Amino acid sequence: MRSFAKQDLIQHNGYTKISQLLAAGEFPAVAFMQVTKLEKIRERDGPVDWIPLDPSFATVSSVAVSKNTAHANAARLLVDFYLSEEGQKALREIDKIPLRRGVDADSKLVAELIEQTPHVNKYEGDPGKQIKQFNEIFLGR
Repeated sequence: MRSFAKQDLIQHNGYTKISQLLAAGEFPAVAFMQVTKLEKIRERDGPVDWIPLDPSFATVSSVAVSKNTAHANAARLLVDFYLSEEGQKALREIDKIPLRRGVDADSKLVAELIEQTPHVNKYEGDPGKQIKQFNEIFLGR
């Protein structure tokens, strides 16, 4: 990790911002990115591409209702919407990959990703120690 940190890395927040800076040539590569952002640029003939990794890494999303929420029924309705066909189609429109059967995603993107083996990484040991080590190596604090 220390050798990686010596490579004059630049850290930015926001996948949209990072994908736009990459397309503008501000840096040659990105280490971790939402491929849906790159696909949108690539669809407009932007100068970006991505390589599917095997195993690949996926961000798992969840939806939940707080035990003591003030509007429990409204929260449940929102969860129902997220999981419904209509909700999954709405998520697809904002560049999320729907997982509900019967709701197609961008077929080209999914075809490239579906062949990969997702890698589930469990935090082992003390996450605070890992965060501290990352901050020391990459952020100098």
